[in-house]
This record gives sequence, structure tokens and C-alpha cells, in this order.
Amino acid sequence: MIFALLMCVSGTTVRAEPATTRRYDLTLRITEPASRPGSLVRWWLPMPQPRRAQQAELVRHDLPRCPRVMVESEFGNLLLYAETESGPAPRTWTLTWRVTRSVQTGLTGAIELEPRPFPVALYVRPRGLVQVTGEIRAMAEDATRGLAGTPARARSLYELVLGRMRYDKSGVGWGRGDSVFACDVRRGNCTDFHSLFMALAISAGLPTRFNMGLPIPGAPAGDLAGYHCWAEFYEPDRGWVPVDISEAWRRKDRREFYFGALDADRVLLSVGRDIRLAPAPASRERLNWFLDPYAEVHDRPLAGVTAHWSWHNLTQSQGGDS
Repeated sequence: MIFALLMCVSGTTVRAEPATTRRYDLTLRITEPASRPGSLVRWWLPMPQPRRAQQAELVRHDLPRCPRVMVESEFGNLLLYAETESGPAPRTWTLTWRVTRSVQTGLTGAIELEPRPFPVALYVRPRGLVQVTGEIRAMAEDATRGLAGTPARARSLYELVLGRMRYDKSGVGWGRGDSVFACDVRRGNCTDFHSLFMALAISAGLPTRFNMGLPIPGAPAGDLAGYHCWAEFYEPDRGWVPVDISEAWRRKDRREFYFGALDADRVLLSVGRDIRLAPAPASRERLNWFLDPYAEVHDRPLAGVTAHWSWHNLTQSQGGDS
């Protein structure tokens, strides 16, 4: 059924609840470098994920062959798999999705439930750079002691990260989503904030997952220079509840909002850390996260690939910028 969502150009069918929404065209431009003509180039491309708060339709592409929708096996991410033939000169391919994004709420509004039975083990164990140390475990125990219920315990961890971290991209080491680095150095970007939150949540036995995406500014159109990520924890009666701690740090007047809600100013591209693509590449076992296209030729990573995202707003912005 999932494969029927998109078999070249067709739309996802996840229905959004009534909410403040934004609509925009999101374009991915990838450049394939020159290489020995006639070689098979295999591509793994991220795509907007179908969610209650997010609908997306691939409206055009100029790939020489129709891409196929594949499903990553652990987190259920959809991705596009494509094949091209290398040539003596660089070539550029573009794909455009029409995206509708709604304000997302998890504590008071629509929920995003997992299939039953819920795969708890997938979301309560360290993986990749999200690791737990004795210090992280002790911090989580202190922060959640005496608190009952998942929301109250998650809120305490949210406040702990807000109080401990600062949004600071100076120096080196930040931006990898390394929970131990974030705990020790107490600074970083969105990946570091949410990796520390995830490590604390894992220590407290709270299912949690990582969301990687793109921030969509309120301007009419432009190029996207960076990414944005956030996290979610799972509450059995409510489903996945979002938290955006780095935005709460940067926009302190929205501290309450970003515990349990998100603006419609972003697009979700993938969920999870330490991701195994499908079909499995010959040259790479796992990715820290899935944001950029991945390509290989002759069973080796294709060097020199460039990727660029841009957006065009179709409705006036009603949310904030990430």
C-alpha cells in the first residue's frame, strides 16, 4: 500500500486536521559530477514524509527514469531510489514537491499514533551518536524523580536541556548530534539540543525519536541554506508529541508553545538516527541522519555530488521561521 503512494508522480493521501496551514513548492536540485560515461549511478533521495500535519505530492522531476518509492525498514521512512547513467559532463536533476504543512500539536490536538503493537525497543535504546553516560543517566533520574506520567517527565527533561544548553555554533564538534558532546560542552545547534534530550529520555525510559527537516521562511521564495531538526516523545494516549528545544531557546517567548506543538514553518524529511537506506547501498552501512542525497557508482560513494533546496510560498506565511 505504501508503494502506491508515489509511483513516479502522484500524491500522498494523509489527511491534515483543520489548522493553520502553509502551502509551498519545495525543490531539490542535485548535480551529478562528470564521470566515465555509461556507468550506472544509484541515487537515494530524501522526500517529504506523509504525516497528519504534512501532505506532499511530487509534481515534477526531470530524472531520466521514474524514481521508485522505497521504505526504510526500521523507522518507516519513505525515500526515492533512482538510477542514472553517468556522462562526460556534469548534469543537474530537479524534483519539486507541493507541500501542505499544518500547525502540529500533540498534547491538545491531533495525534500521530504508531501501529499496534508499539515497537518500544526501537525508541528506548541508544543508537549512533545518541548515547547514554552515567552523568546523563543521573541527570535524567534527578529531573524525573517523583513525577508521574509521560508529559510531566518529558517536560522536566525539556526544561533541563533548555537550562543546560545554549545555541552556539562556534568552535568545533557541534552539529553532529552527539549527546555526550552536548552534555559535556553544553552548546551546539538543533542536532545537539535534541540528541541530549533523546539521551535523557532514553535514560528515563521514555520512547523518543529524532526528526530531520528543513525550515521554510516566511519570504515569498528563496534558497534554503540549512536544515532544522526537532524531537518527539511517545505518550500512549496521545501518540507522538513534538518538542523543539533549540527554537524555544532562541525564541524564549514561545517556550510553552514548543513543548507539544510546532509551527507550520518546516518540512519533515526523515525520522530516526543511524539510518539504513533501502535498497542497501554497497558502500555505506548507515547514515547519521538522512537529509542529503546519497549516490554511488561502481559500488563506491560518488564524490562531488552537490544538492540544493529552495522553496516558493504559495500562501502567505502564518507561522514563524525556524
